Amino acid sequence: MIILAMRSGNHSNRLFQNLHFEAFCKENDIEYINPTFYTMRKFYCEPCKTLKGYKGILPLISSFTNNFILRVIKKLQLMNITSFDSELNNNENLLIPPPQHIQMRDMFVSGWYFRVPDLLKKHQDYFIKKYALKSEYYANNEMYKKFVALKNEGIFIIGVHIRRGDYKYWGNGRYYFDDNTYLKYMQNLKSEVKNIYNKESLFIIFSNEKIVIKEAPDIILSKNKWYIDQFIMSQCDLLIGPPSTFTSWASYMGNVKRFWIENDSGEISIDKFTVAVSQ
Repeated sequence: MIILAMRSGNHSNRLFQNLHFEAFCKENDIEYINPTFYTMRKFYCEPCKTLKGYKGILPLISSFTNNFILRVIKKLQLMNITSFDSELNNNENLLIPPPQHIQMRDMFVSGWYFRVPDLLKKHQDYFIKKYALKSEYYANNEMYKKFVALKNEGIFIIGVHIRRGDYKYWGNGRYYFDDNTYLKYMQNLKSEVKNIYNKESLFIIFSNEKIVIKEAPDIILSKNKWYIDQFIMSQCDLLIGPPSTFTSWASYMGNVKRFWIENDSGEISIDKFTVAVSQ
């Protein structure tokens, strides 16, 4: 079996890291366990195995701690952990032995750069059902009920993910935009939707940041926990935001097209929207 020993990032990063390994295992009929997913599995309908069926100190550590202890174990070579920490091995998966070899032993893995986007696309329907948010988390949520009512009225709903935080410094702030930039994209997209679909747009803004954009007849601010926001985003008609695994996961799970905001021009076109199959 393959056991994911060390997680990469948080929330959406962990979801995609998990999915690439799980998709590879599904395709090659290899058992897969991800103890690092233990704290997140409660949200989803049929998530990957975490500890059940496997006894060992490393999975136990992975499920209840951060990566510090695991880094020490890895550095001291107390356990053989195959790492995918470089983009050099993300396409051919050079560090993964043939499936028949894995089936005869346990393989501990870590890293962000293991990628099988073709398999994520191939098994998308399977994973959409598997990682659907449990209804108990959103069925009685006021924002979700409002969303459903708007959809039933035939409103064209666009999800807007405003992310700043670490983006102020990451990549020299290349994806760090003020609220006016987001408003510019929203206004231009509103015109696009009207011209192409002959529909009026309503925007739902999702963010854990303090924003100055005020609610209006065509703008709603969501103030829910991340997993509810992400689920509602996945039900929107279109998504926009800076490059982010948060938006990509919503796009993948809802099979909804998204557009990356990569500059402050405000230029946006419907034909530039695509469904995420990886991140």
